[in-house]
Amino acid sequence: YNKTGTGVIVKRSGRPQKFSKRDQRTVVRNFREQPFASFVEHTIKLKDAGINTHPQTLLIYARRNGFGSYTPASLPMLKPSQIKKRLAWAREKVNWTPEQWRSAIWSDESRFNVNGSDGRIRVIHKEGGRFSPDHFLKTVKFGNGSIMIWGCFWAGGLGPIAIMKGSVNQDVYVDCLSNHFLPWLLNLSLEHSKEFIFQEDGASSHTGKYATWYKQRCQIQGFDFWAPQSPDLNHIEHVWAYHERRIETRRHQLKNVDQLETCLRNKWYAIPQSSFLETLVDNMPSR
Repeated sequence: YNKTGTGVIVKRSGRPQKFSKRDQRTVVRNFREQPFASFVEHTIKLKDAGINTHPQTLLIYARRNGFGSYTPASLPMLKPSQIKKRLAWAREKVNWTPEQWRSAIWSDESRFNVNGSDGRIRVIHKEGGRFSPDHFLKTVKFGNGSIMIWGCFWAGGLGPIAIMKGSVNQDVYVDCLSNHFLPWLLNLSLEHSKEFIFQEDGASSHTGKYATWYKQRCQIQGFDFWAPQSPDLNHIEHVWAYHERRIETRRHQLKNVDQLETCLRNKWYAIPQSSFLETLVDNMPSR
């Protein structure tokens, strides 16, 4: 009362902020220039600029300015010619009906490790900035792994899976189609009284002369062409990611390749079909 002339308690201003407005602009600029740097790395860079802080304090200011640490969206590295082919493929399929997409069989290979992934990369950006070009994680096909597995599915259910040992060449791929895919495809076509379109990427083992001859001989109908480096257009990548997460719950129990193979087979047929696979395929027009 002696200071303010009133009995009302005035709210105190609290502890002064660690960063000035100028410092905060520097922080925001650093986030935008180096989104894949960690908070520790940003703290070191700020220290070099004369701004001393702790990573946890930096995280608080990041959130106040709308930034957060997220898992980056992955995008394959594309050449201009590949971009043109992707666009041509999308334009050709833009008017496909949901029923046409439900007649597609999605397939590919994927590697699974006994010990899981080697780590996770994070990226700092504002909410809603996941698909900004600066925030994509550039990827390449495959990596070190213990088992190469081939599988397929369509909107109505899962297809067979096959363990592909050694180098995946045309002989190995045709053997996989002959022993696993073709018998399943013939039964599926008879059961539903319709033809299916077989999706596969442009790997040399898929498109070589021997593999092409075999598919023509067996009347396996495929897309006219597949956009190169386009795992984001192949729904089976989502199935592999889901499969990996299911395997992760058993990872501590897996000691060798044989145990991993058994787990992969068991978990594959436990994937929910109507609630998961149909949703993936029905979302294709929006992609």
